[in-house]
Amino acid sequence: MLLSIYFKCYSRYTFYHRNNDQTFDCLYAHIEYSHQIDSGAYLTLSHLIPFCQQFNENDKPNENVENGISFEDLSRNGISSSQLLKWFVPIDIAEEYEINSKHSNEFFYNCSFPWFGSTCQFQLIKDEEVTFGELVRFIFLERDSPSSDLDFPIGTCYLFLKNCIRGPSPVCLDWREICNGVNDCIDGEDEEFCALLEENRCSNEEFQCVRSKECISRTFVNDHTESLDCLDTSDEKEKFETEFGENCIKFPTFECEEIGRGVRDYFSCGDGQIKLNLMPRFHAFCANLRDQHMTKTLFTSFHYISNVPCRKLLMCYIRPDRIHFLSHLPDEIHCELPLEHCPLKWVVFPEYPILYSTFQFVYFTNRSISLSTDDITPDLICFNAIRCPEYVFCSIDIEIQHGLHCCRAFDILYDPIDTWDAFQLMFELIFQNCFKIIQSDTSLSIDENANSSVNLWLNSHKTFPFAHFCDGQWHIRDNDESTETDETNCDLWPCNNPYTRCNQYLHCWNAIDEVNCPKDQCGSDELYCKDEAFQIRYCLPRSFLADDHTKFTSDRYSRVVHLINETIGDVRNYFFWNQTKCLTVEYSNRNDLTRLVANNNDACLIPKHPKFVFPKTMIVMRNKTDLCRAGSTVASNYIEDRPYLQSAHLGYFPSIVPPTSHQSTMVQSDEASPIDLHTDEVVSWYCNRGFAIFYQKNRTIKCLCPPSYFGSRCQWQNQCISLSFQLKYFTFMYEMPIFQVILMLIDDQRQISPYNEQTIHVPKRDCGIKYHFYLLYPSRPKNSSLNYSVQIDIFNRITLTHWA
Repeated sequence: MLLSIYFKCYSRYTFYHRNNDQTFDCLYAHIEYSHQIDSGAYLTLSHLIPFCQQFNENDKPNENVENGISFEDLSRNGISSSQLLKWFVPIDIAEEYEINSKHSNEFFYNCSFPWFGSTCQFQLIKDEEVTFGELVRFIFLERDSPSSDLDFPIGTCYLFLKNCIRGPSPVCLDWREICNGVNDCIDGEDEEFCALLEENRCSNEEFQCVRSKECISRTFVNDHTESLDCLDTSDEKEKFETEFGENCIKFPTFECEEIGRGVRDYFSCGDGQIKLNLMPRFHAFCANLRDQHMTKTLFTSFHYISNVPCRKLLMCYIRPDRIHFLSHLPDEIHCELPLEHCPLKWVVFPEYPILYSTFQFVYFTNRSISLSTDDITPDLICFNAIRCPEYVFCSIDIEIQHGLHCCRAFDILYDPIDTWDAFQLMFELIFQNCFKIIQSDTSLSIDENANSSVNLWLNSHKTFPFAHFCDGQWHIRDNDESTETDETNCDLWPCNNPYTRCNQYLHCWNAIDEVNCPKDQCGSDELYCKDEAFQIRYCLPRSFLADDHTKFTSDRYSRVVHLINETIGDVRNYFFWNQTKCLTVEYSNRNDLTRLVANNNDACLIPKHPKFVFPKTMIVMRNKTDLCRAGSTVASNYIEDRPYLQSAHLGYFPSIVPPTSHQSTMVQSDEASPIDLHTDEVVSWYCNRGFAIFYQKNRTIKCLCPPSYFGSRCQWQNQCISLSFQLKYFTFMYEMPIFQVILMLIDDQRQISPYNEQTIHVPKRDCGIKYHFYLLYPSRPKNSSLNYSVQIDIFNRITLTHWA
């Protein structure tokens, strides 16, 4: 059944009641982000994410139902399917009514406010007048790291490697840990068959992702650093080799959910974020604290030692109570002599060799315990020789029948281990030694004369884009004897000109070159400013901005500008931007001392910047609190190379935006601010990456899960298809077609999966949109004996003509 998927609803929401083998009630979140690309155009990332709850056949209409009417009675009274949709009926029920209204025994249940659902069984925990996509986005933005007070486990697990043991329960595998170069499963199931990825071949029109090896369209390569199409992010070079995803705790969309970096030395946080160094980890934790929870489990799980005195002895050897987030354990650890006798010759920690995915410690039980020292160094370090052949040279036989090789600790260590923090630092290097490889004689040679040849080329070409002059970067020197460049005497140039306007860089220190810009959608004489952490955009009236010239210094990375809602300090210290025509910087060549100066010259000029010292970003503060940030100043080294005049840079000339009358000094934003939900932490985290709602009158919490997850608390990672595509429509005729795009998953037996999606594409409106969709397999787990493909059909929505 194909469903219409775009709707806007407030307070009450329309469910998709999907009648498949596994029936679900779903709410669709439509979330979009827009990013400007090098050409000056915008790339919009459009996510359509169903949040679903498996339908309970035992749900019966209850007191939340205002009235129940049969399809037959509805038809007799002339009620149309359009009217049902206005009453927030599940969409497929409205479609069923449209198809078979006169011959159906189905009932429609009209829900009393604020209940919704096929039997009026659900209610929002926080009911706000926004679209469901906005509500999902705001609730995720409200998330902070979970506290230790929660009485339920947090995190998600991949279940479909049946024999994988990741560690003591509830430690489990994240799908991103599959084929990452590290044996996260004890027996290595997660790295089995990964070599087959190397056999994948891409066509000439495709780009092969560096580590994950899938093929993507070359159109998607380097299209924007926030538009990640390879699982390993290698299609966007700037994101390639750094820690990633620190904000994924707040984003439920593809850029987090569909990223698996596959980097050997990094820990996967389970939501798209990665952190340097493997488990156990003792500082710089994931935002969702997956690594901390796993480390806690590791250091509190000793059930594998059945003898209680031996268990207590091991705890005295490893001292988990000295780990800062386990400081509550001293009451459970008693190391005062004499200790009860342990009949074993040695004890091992942990149960499996999972320290840095490879190692296990052995402590002899006849070693002494000194309460005056912090030494937690083991007697032996054991490892799998196939995974770490580097240390086989020191292997000794102690008759431990566990398939591991063991070395005396100081054959591997270079210092004693006195804290677990020190362990993390030591084993980072020891783990690297396990992967030593012979370097190839073939390497990329670098031409040492490349720079000089480039300079020769530049010096021999006296023509280059006019806009390179005074754009803040050196492009050319006249000759080796001269100190003049294309940036010489720029303080004689006006800072507001057709080449500098609306390019997101503050050439003028009072931002007159960055107001009245069409792309910002701000009012007249308003400056665009953005809070990157919460993705909130502001339009700030320039009349409310001011510099404190007594505190100005150029040797900071950021320049602080004040939003004057209240007078801060001595008003005489401020240059108000609406009281002076120009702002500039004056400095002494002798000692580079700088000061901010206001004047009323006919034309504002590009300031003379001191060499090597200048602020690159403008921070707007309100009442001593950071509000947002505006683009870099002209002195920044990060100005993008767009040397040609573009009409978009001219701004409104003359202005087509009506003047805005500001009656108050409140900040105006072109996007709704995050709703003050005061969401209880239990509600925020109970459903993991899902969305919590109330169920029935007893207000039980139920979870709506996105396609990547399933389970009562969305605690299991799902198998699904993630699909990204763009449509480009070219025509020489004046027409405005509307296309219906239908996505279907089909197996090699030509069976169509019941889980399909669709969208409406209007080329004139949707040019530049990259769509992100999910398709579910027809069974869970998927049938591995079948091959699946995605079929995309495009119809002209008006003529019903099949286009592609």
